[in-house]
Amino acid sequence: MGLVRTCIPASKIEDDAYDWWKRHEEKMSWSRNNRAKAIFFGDSITHFWSKEDGIDYGEGSWDEFFAGKGVLNMGYGCDRIQNTLWHIESGEVDDQEPAFVVVNIGTNNFSATENYPGDDVEDTAEGILFLTKKLHEKFPSARIVVMGLFPRGLLSAGRLEKNRQVNEILHKTIPALPYAELRDIFPQFLDKEGNADAQFFKKDLCHLCRKGYFVWYNAIADLVKKYL
Repeated sequence: MGLVRTCIPASKIEDDAYDWWKRHEEKMSWSRNNRAKAIFFGDSITHFWSKEDGIDYGEGSWDEFFAGKGVLNMGYGCDRIQNTLWHIESGEVDDQEPAFVVVNIGTNNFSATENYPGDDVEDTAEGILFLTKKLHEKFPSARIVVMGLFPRGLLSAGRLEKNRQVNEILHKTIPALPYAELRDIFPQFLDKEGNADAQFFKKDLCHLCRKGYFVWYNAIADLVKKYL
């Protein structure tokens, strides 16, 4: 039996408010000329934390937390797990030896579009586990920090519950890997009705706002202080 779709590297699938291939070339160039102490992999939630492509949902907080500390933002808007696998294999982070890696990917795997049919909870969780193992192969001395998926939307819409179910599976699989750990801050982003709390998100209840990024940073601040 072959690998599920979430475990097979894939290049650009969707369009977003930036040039995917241009970003790829920029990351290739960066890695040839710089060395990262930490790398963040993810989708637009990671990508738009900084203002590299003109979108700064973190409102300067990326620079407040990471400026001058050798942190590489490898987030790509609209990416799914298999896109992150492709970035790792395409040479974008070759010759890097980060002290730790943070990965926050998978919420877009539930997005069904003309280009992609969407995945179920089990395949999404399997893809994240597979990616974690690949990250260890790429960076054997790094601590791999897997973020549990964040809430997305209203509880009644179903996406939020799928993300929670992925996290339940990750709580059983990631701790078994000696080089990795799961940091699940899903509950911190919920309001009292169990929806994504608007104070932490943009209007779409998917992307974090500045206040939400502070919650994320606080969950990994010990790593920044220890390694950077």
